[in-house]
Amino acid sequence: MAYIVQAVVLLVSGVYYPVQVLPNWMQLLSTISPATYVIEGMRLALLEGADLVALWPKVWPALVVGVLSVPLGLRLFVAVERYAKRTGRRSWPHGCARPTGDIRTRNPRVEAHPAYRGHGQRLPACNA
Repeated sequence: MAYIVQAVVLLVSGVYYPVQVLPNWMQLLSTISPATYVIEGMRLALLEGADLVALWPKVWPALVVGVLSVPLGLRLFVAVERYAKRTGRRSWPHGCARPTGDIRTRNPRVEAHPAYRGHGQRLPACNA
């Protein structure tokens, strides 16, 4: 999954083609990708010898996206972690549980956890 996300980010960020030749919907995605601004700035610095003043239009959007996305990602992680702790569930594709079968007997640390005592439920198995 991470490779797919990375490939999409690189595609819309102008690694393979200039952003201007991409379809409009991809150009919109490129505006929220900090890689777009970093790649354009690196090209200016390496190919044209641009200094920091000339690169500032490429630097500040990457900084803004970074400043916004790190706290949002952290907040999302905390929310999902709280959900997992509260419900005792982990999120796996298609609603299945790994490892398959009775989760209490598969992991001694999980079995010792008070939230799992007395719960011998079987979770849906994955076919993969």
